[in-house]
Amino acid sequence: LVCYVLLCYGGGFGTAPSLVADAFGTRVMPVVYGVLLTAWSAAGIAGPQLVAYFRDQHAQAAATYAFESGIAILAVGLIASLAMAGRGGAR
Repeated sequence: LVCYVLLCYGGGFGTAPSLVADAFGTRVMPVVYGVLLTAWSAAGIAGPQLVAYFRDQHAQAAATYAFESGIAILAVGLIASLAMAGRGGAR
């Protein structure tokens, strides 16, 4: 699974600009892309810190807690995406 994720990692830099331009328009693309990259880098710092906390505090169930917290974060993102799409989304 780790190798699969690493193989797909560069795809975000290749597809994100066109995705942002299609979803939000080229006028606000620099701002949205900047927010996207900022969130991506914040997740790159916060994610390992969260997993290290689980490893230190709950050594036996660290993987379970890490996956469950990842599922919860993805669920919040899905709900936010659906809420944005429900109100018309970005134009």
